[in-house]
Amino acid sequence: MTMRERDQRPWAPTVFDAVVIAVVGTIIQAIYLRFGSISFECDALAFANNADFILGTGGPYLPYRGPGYSLFLIATGRGWVDSLYGTIAAQAAMGIAAPVLVYLTLRPLGRWVGIVAAAMLLASATSFSYALVILPQQLSMFLIVACVFFFSRYYFSDRPLYLYALAVTAVLAMLTRGEGLPLLLILGGFSALVSLVRRRNRAHVALACLCSLVLVFAHTNQRSQTLNDPSLTTSLSNWSGRQFFLQPYLLQGRHVERIRRTVLAEPANGEWSRHFVHPDNGAASRRFYEMIEAAYADPAAYAYLEALLDPENAGEAAGTGSADSVYHRLFGQFEGDHRALAMNVFTAPHMVYFDNIWPMLDRDMGMRASDAIFMDVAWEAVWANPEILIAFAQNAFWYLGIDLVSVLEGRAGPGDTIRQARYWASSDRPPPGSDETGGLVRNFVINAYFYPRFDVAGCASAGLSDEVFQDYARSYPEMGGGDGQATTILTALEFTGTLTMMVTGLGVVLGWWILLFSPRRLFWLSIGLSALATLAIISAGNTASAKYDPILQPMFAMIFAGVLSDVVGRLVGGRDRRGTDALKERT
Repeated sequence: MTMRERDQRPWAPTVFDAVVIAVVGTIIQAIYLRFGSISFECDALAFANNADFILGTGGPYLPYRGPGYSLFLIATGRGWVDSLYGTIAAQAAMGIAAPVLVYLTLRPLGRWVGIVAAAMLLASATSFSYALVILPQQLSMFLIVACVFFFSRYYFSDRPLYLYALAVTAVLAMLTRGEGLPLLLILGGFSALVSLVRRRNRAHVALACLCSLVLVFAHTNQRSQTLNDPSLTTSLSNWSGRQFFLQPYLLQGRHVERIRRTVLAEPANGEWSRHFVHPDNGAASRRFYEMIEAAYADPAAYAYLEALLDPENAGEAAGTGSADSVYHRLFGQFEGDHRALAMNVFTAPHMVYFDNIWPMLDRDMGMRASDAIFMDVAWEAVWANPEILIAFAQNAFWYLGIDLVSVLEGRAGPGDTIRQARYWASSDRPPPGSDETGGLVRNFVINAYFYPRFDVAGCASAGLSDEVFQDYARSYPEMGGGDGQATTILTALEFTGTLTMMVTGLGVVLGWWILLFSPRRLFWLSIGLSALATLAIISAGNTASAKYDPILQPMFAMIFAGVLSDVVGRLVGGRDRRGTDALKERT
């Protein structure tokens, strides 16, 4: 069989292409490992403590996060190897493997479709940038790419083995981060649809679904037993309501004011201090207010909070504490007037309020009911202030590399992009989100995880042994490690990556509909809906942050490659009956 004949088979991954992609990925990953610093923040400490709890060696249980990353920490050394290097090596290997899997996922559609998708992911550098970050991002990214890969293998081969691989991988992705849930539902659903249409493997589909349910139930049952709460047997994390609540609760009125002027063409009305979670929004919001009022009617609550937030003045006579302390500003000044304090929770939103309220509600109502009321309050805020949805949309477009409000204001264009790059590269660049940085491209803001702060809040020193902490410290320039070239090199990589994400995002936004007319529309629809659902969950539950790029960019790169292939195919003469792209035929 000639090379050309092998290349024209529906499933024939080219070893040479895969090796080249892996070599390029290894070089980029090596740059991050050489010049980056290890990030071990307080969330990392929570996962490490949860791993210790699973091992039975101490540490508090982490009930609101899946056990996926904690188990990964154990598998890569936590508890049996006194080092972070095993975890870092595994995460680096995942970063290198992800572009290769992206190539293999699309290879049945044609060689160049896979190459383009892998090249865009390589250029964005999103699969490499979190190898040194002790957080679930890298593992979650790899598992999501693996889910799409196994779905592709099943779609093009009908081999039931890939159904089971997809079922297990999707559950692991969901137990690592909640964003894995859409892939479990959507890719699982499309796998069942493919089997029904082709009248094959229907029994295997049922068994794969049963396998997923068993794995999920094993987790939820263990979690409910650990927390001694049988009502949690059918729930996953009981954090989604709180996560969604924080978006309208912390959203600033001045931010939506700009959106109103831009999108709704409304004149400025001066509501710069407006907040969107309010007792008048509905029954759940009113009940939420009454529960907060009742909680702070107890004088013992103030003594506890003062000891926690202002320990130097705890136990002193009322009014003797510092007027500038967090306790005085948020609680102390309202002591004796619990109604005013309850209203201040709504009119002066603060994370300290949130962090104090949800444990009280968990204690009084149980985790499931507590999370439900946060979800109800959030939805009432959205219904009462539908313009909040525009803020969610702005978050979504940010992940696509587009500053939506600047585009709608007519301030977007090549000149703005160049101006952004100049500000971004300067030492006195304006703060993120300022009007000076608006443009077509999202703000060129250096990812904080590329340049982590050393031992924030003492979490690294608390969670690492002395020997491991020394290894961690040596990766920081201020501790005598690192390299003076690190900033220049990593900045250049991020600059290139941001431009790549802009190109990918524009391609996805402008051309997604083309794939609806593709001969492989069912395949593309499964990836597109998975990406859309994941993007919606992230945009509605979190402020825009580069830490979610690794989860989204691989799927965006695949869609971009599909759009480009379809457009070029139609321009240069269409496709053959197998759906092989015209770019491959030309080569």
